[in-house]
Amino acid sequence: MYDNLPDKPIICIDATSLYASWIAMLENLDVMTVPIAVVGNLKQAGSLIFALSLWKEIK
Repeated sequence: MYDNLPDKPIICIDATSLYASWIAMLENLDVMTVPIAVVGNLKQAGSLIFALSLWKEIK
């Protein structure tokens, strides 16, 4: 299937996680301890959650 394509490296970036990381950095949040969600539209019922950090109980 890919025999006719050139053999070259491809970079794939998860833009949603990248956006969440940028916002966390700007807000001085630690993404390893603060739960973060990237939501499509808070004003629209049934809006999608695009990314969600792993929830861990913080003691």
